[in-house]
Amino acid sequence: MYLQFYQQRILLTSILIMLFTAIVVGLSVALPLFQSAQQGIDKATRISVQAHTNSLDHLLQGYHNIAEQFTSRTEIRKRLVAYSQGDLSLQAAVDFSQPRLADAARKIPSLAAFYRLGPEGEIITRSHEGELGFDSVSELFPDIEGASLSFRQNPNLHKQLAPIGFYFTDTSLLIVATAPIRDPQKQVVGMDVLIFAPDQWLDRLQSPEHLHPSTRLYLYNPQNHQAWSIRNHQAQPLESGDSLLTTLKQHPNQSYLMPMDQQEHTLFQSPLEQAPWDLIVALPQSTLYHEAYDDLLWALVSIALMMLIGGILTHQAIQPLIKRLSRQAEEIQASEKALRQAASVFDNTKEAIAITDADFRLSKVNHAFEQLLASSDELARYRSLTRLMTTESADPDHLRSILEQVEARDHWQGEIWYQTPSGEKLPALQTISAVRDKQTEQIEQLIHIFNDISQHKAKENHMKHLAHFDSLTQLPNRASTMQELERRLDSLKKGESLAVLFLDLDRFKPINDTYGHECGDEILRDVAKRLNNHVRPEDWVGRLGGDEFLILLTGTDMARHARTIALKLVEILEVPFSTKEHQLSLSGSIGIALAPQNGNQVRALLKLADQAMYQTKSNQNSPVGLADDLQN
Repeated sequence: MYLQFYQQRILLTSILIMLFTAIVVGLSVALPLFQSAQQGIDKATRISVQAHTNSLDHLLQGYHNIAEQFTSRTEIRKRLVAYSQGDLSLQAAVDFSQPRLADAARKIPSLAAFYRLGPEGEIITRSHEGELGFDSVSELFPDIEGASLSFRQNPNLHKQLAPIGFYFTDTSLLIVATAPIRDPQKQVVGMDVLIFAPDQWLDRLQSPEHLHPSTRLYLYNPQNHQAWSIRNHQAQPLESGDSLLTTLKQHPNQSYLMPMDQQEHTLFQSPLEQAPWDLIVALPQSTLYHEAYDDLLWALVSIALMMLIGGILTHQAIQPLIKRLSRQAEEIQASEKALRQAASVFDNTKEAIAITDADFRLSKVNHAFEQLLASSDELARYRSLTRLMTTESADPDHLRSILEQVEARDHWQGEIWYQTPSGEKLPALQTISAVRDKQTEQIEQLIHIFNDISQHKAKENHMKHLAHFDSLTQLPNRASTMQELERRLDSLKKGESLAVLFLDLDRFKPINDTYGHECGDEILRDVAKRLNNHVRPEDWVGRLGGDEFLILLTGTDMARHARTIALKLVEILEVPFSTKEHQLSLSGSIGIALAPQNGNQVRALLKLADQAMYQTKSNQNSPVGLADDLQN
């Protein structure tokens, strides 16, 4: 009897130990996996909420685009500018604008009402009297707190008004889009206020494709801590003491738990980029973690069954569940990580990236591309990357050559010039890589990576300029002038002659020593301007250094013409020079050598002209001397 008792006791103890071990092992495995699945569901839901918010933002951006198009009507805007400048009466502005804006408004199905405001915030035109019951447009902007809507008194008023906002009525909301109206001097002289019916936006907000039927939606303004519940196209305000508002104030921009209607809800907060509001999505935990709860329930049932049939069968039965739950958690984490990494690299890299098809039609660009070449609004007009290129870069033969190299090597790198929306030309070092279809091997997409080399080009051009031009007077320097002299000698035609005028300023050194180099530099710059203004376009004026200049004249009968020009230059140099503090006088002496009469060698002609100039300084009979006088 005792043996049987001990046997039963040992058996019962073994069973209890086995059951306890199975419970501990089962719970230690199932609970962490359940928590991991919860975290994965949280992350996946946050990504889904963010995607839903982006979809809503895209629609709001469309409303703002409509407002800007509404504002862009040139003739109507001109009447408002004329009225703001006092060149047109208010009634005339109203008579011209009202029917045209009303006609434009009728073509926008979702537009409920519009107002055009003048420079003092006065209503110039509106859809019709009594529309929506607003006595004043300022009712649409409660955040202004009673301040005047005068754009004259407050030039930055338009910056205080969000481009997109919500106006809540007793049971619903309206979407308010604003667009400033500017005069040719870019000053704000008025504003268009467009009020859209919210049906389309609310349909997308409450889309059953993205949201579970038990989902609760709220719009929350973090600036004034107002929140509205959105359900069945109805908007209801939350009381100031509501627990949801209290939670939102204490935990901004987080996901958190809170009790609602006697059950726990998980709240996801996602800000709208186009409006100063956040989208709050509240999901019951029983709905959010339904799949995770199901998995946990099956795990517990499996554990109970496995406890009944022994430790070995328990291990064999729970193993598939462990693998399945682990695989699901890993897949969720791996998928989320890959998506976030890819999106982060594409959107946040400093290099501009665009994705096109094989015909250069744009499909996606990153933020760096929008900042470098065109914003997202402007890109909607282009569609093709070639429309952003300059005429030379967009040449069909050039593009065909690029595609041939991509087809042969799967990549191409070279320089392409683009025309920015502001009209500037932008050089880019561009790399094009091909993405092929795995089955057909045909090019499916082209990935373009752009590097702005405009600074490099600017430095290169600046260095070229410094190599050929004098930094003070911006005239060609000595080296460039000598090259030009040699070129003109080599290209002289029969019957032509070349006059070399060597100019030296008289009394410049005393002025420079007395009044300083800054004054001297100012006079040299003025001398350069006078010389350039009194020679022909085809003549050459260069600075040899100091106060010495060289003028090259090519043509027929140069002996007479060169002397006439030289005397004219001396005459204009004798006109007093006005500096910041002084009015100074100086003159010039010019020596002239002719080719081929006096030779056809650069150094010889330069020396003869120099000697003729110095002889002129010594004799003081005439400010102009000829090399022929030296030889005679």
